[in-house]
Amino acid sequence: MSDFKYGCQLPPSPPPPAKNHDPTSDESIHFDLSDIAMARLQSGTPDGAMPDGVIPTKYKRIPCPVLGNMYFWLQTNANEYYFALSVVNMAKMGAPATVEARLPSGTWVGLQRNSNYTMSRPQERYGTWVLPQNSGKFDLPVSIRVTDGSGRSVVAEGAIKSWTPADSAQKETYYIDSGVQF
Repeated sequence: MSDFKYGCQLPPSPPPPAKNHDPTSDESIHFDLSDIAMARLQSGTPDGAMPDGVIPTKYKRIPCPVLGNMYFWLQTNANEYYFALSVVNMAKMGAPATVEARLPSGTWVGLQRNSNYTMSRPQERYGTWVLPQNSGKFDLPVSIRVTDGSGRSVVAEGAIKSWTPADSAQKETYYIDSGVQF
């Protein structure tokens, strides 16, 4: 590992990667880890010493093996002025980098990561995307565009056809088949 360098690449940085770009082995990737995860990687135990710094780690991205289409879990109380959703069953990179909804005018509105969860619950905070306040009125059906970390996008045309499920027993678990997949 004599060619390993600690930290992120310093300026001048290379030009930004092209769309549809997967990270290459010579690019610096930064992961923020919990105290327990960092200690385990450094010492092999969750209660071991944890010196500050960077761990020289090699990793390989493995595409998420999924069956079927992506689904949107539409949170309760959705309406034409406000809604929140989670993207599930996403292939390839496995998680969206951006989620957008299309207004009747054709303009795409970027949803934001939900800030209503504390940092102690990041898995919920970052799994839910919410429509920013005063973004406009969304007429049904609503199209959703999902972009992954490499810049690839798919559009689920007219995915949200109703703000509530037809079966009231599914009120808390309203999953919508997007009809698309990466």
